[in-house]
Amino acid sequence: GEKDMADTKLNSTEISYFSGQLGMMISSGISVVESLKLLEGETDSKAGKELLSSIVKSLDEGMHLYDAMKETKAFPDYVLNMVNVGEQTGNLDTVFEALSEYYEKN
Repeated sequence: GEKDMADTKLNSTEISYFSGQLGMMISSGISVVESLKLLEGETDSKAGKELLSSIVKSLDEGMHLYDAMKETKAFPDYVLNMVNVGEQTGNLDTVFEALSEYYEKN
């Protein structure tokens, strides 16, 4: 059968890439939703596309990015906590760039 999306935990490389791309886009003035949609278009993996589109769907429904990402169960707590702080302080771009570097080292 199909792999359940809840089984899809991102690895460090994927988190680093995801965070780096989002950080770059957001810092250049692209909205979070648009950034995620662009990423979805660039993603080759079916699971990756599903993950991104589910986050976009949640955001369209008015959910915060933190909650939308948490709901996918694909991100470690460290990422979620950082995103939560980034949202509250309006520093998502900086947070994503920091996460990208952190997971690149791991």
